[in-house]
Amino acid sequence: MPKLAWQLGPRALVGLLAAAALMLAPTPSGAAVPSPASARAAKRAPKHRKSHGKRRRPRKAQQPRLRGWALRADSAYHAMQWYFYVKPYSLYRGSPYSYLWAFSQAMTGTVTAAMVPSLGKSYFPEVRDRLLGLDHYWDPVLDPPGYDGGVVAPLGPGGIRYYDDNDWVAFELLRLRHLRGFGARLSRVRQIFRLEESAWDDDSTHACPGGIPFADSLENAVRNTVTTAPGAELGAQLYRLTHNTEYLVWAKRMYEWVRSCLLLPNGLYADSIGYDGKVDTNTWSYNQGSMIGAGVLLYQATGEDRYLNEASRTAANALAHWGVPQLLAESPFFVAVFSRNLLYLNSVRPKAAYPGLVRQYADYIWTKVRDPHNGLFPLDPGHTVQLLDQASALQIFGLLGSSPGTYY
Repeated sequence: MPKLAWQLGPRALVGLLAAAALMLAPTPSGAAVPSPASARAAKRAPKHRKSHGKRRRPRKAQQPRLRGWALRADSAYHAMQWYFYVKPYSLYRGSPYSYLWAFSQAMTGTVTAAMVPSLGKSYFPEVRDRLLGLDHYWDPVLDPPGYDGGVVAPLGPGGIRYYDDNDWVAFELLRLRHLRGFGARLSRVRQIFRLEESAWDDDSTHACPGGIPFADSLENAVRNTVTTAPGAELGAQLYRLTHNTEYLVWAKRMYEWVRSCLLLPNGLYADSIGYDGKVDTNTWSYNQGSMIGAGVLLYQATGEDRYLNEASRTAANALAHWGVPQLLAESPFFVAVFSRNLLYLNSVRPKAAYPGLVRQYADYIWTKVRDPHNGLFPLDPGHTVQLLDQASALQIFGLLGSSPGTYY
């Protein structure tokens, strides 16, 4: 479901000044700056010295050239930073800065690139920079606290909080434990999960009571697969890390609500259900992906085969519905969420068709969509370049180049 329009309050003076400065800044030229991996390779490359007839020591081997998915991920990241990055604030271009939705995906792409073995440590400074930028969205005032949909004061006015966006951020804060020297931000993730719990719809007058709304706006009147299923994924992860059974209880509750209220006769999950019982039957790929991931994570948390079996059935139904042409008709962000969870399922119950579809999509956007002059992916229907799309392409390449054990 597309993001709902949210109302902006008056900007603080300093926010206006920051916006004006950004809009007056020149558009990036075609001159590209070195990517993290290429910069590291250049730094370690041996310097040439004049020979004076003496026997020279063998040169140390240079950094291996990037190939395959690592090369593609590095290229997509390089282009994303060149075109969208706002260095003074560790943010990305938007109005004047990107919404949390797009920023969270740029962060996901950065963390994923850092998981690719041949990129690895060269991306650690980039991950630290995303954490600095992320702080600009944190709103500690509301109870419970959480990440606003827009940059908060003094750089922006904040905005409505979207529950799925907070989940995407939480996933990455937990994934940091796979990077040496970082560690999971468990305290912050617990706060995010408390935000998800507080959003649970317990109004018995609503059709199919339960589920998590799309946003904390008073105008919101729907509960979604993509807000509730990622909550189940997050709860299952927190249980596995903390052994606190409260998280597992919530994870199961969220998962079962989606199955009981949004599972369609064709075995796919609908987008949302309104308080009045009206169901939006759009079956976006990320809805299926989120429930596949929730099933796998609950299987790993409980050892109960039925969760893995349900995830496998959803994947089979999804592959019967989506091929590359159908995926290209959707937002690449949807495809990135779907791909991540499909590949994660493949790591537990392998099936060649799962990575096969993801590779086909990745190959297509690299060879047919990518602009070879600047490395950008104009995947928007209007063929414009969006931060969300660029970050999603980066994620898919990085997922294919890294171990599924680092996906969550």
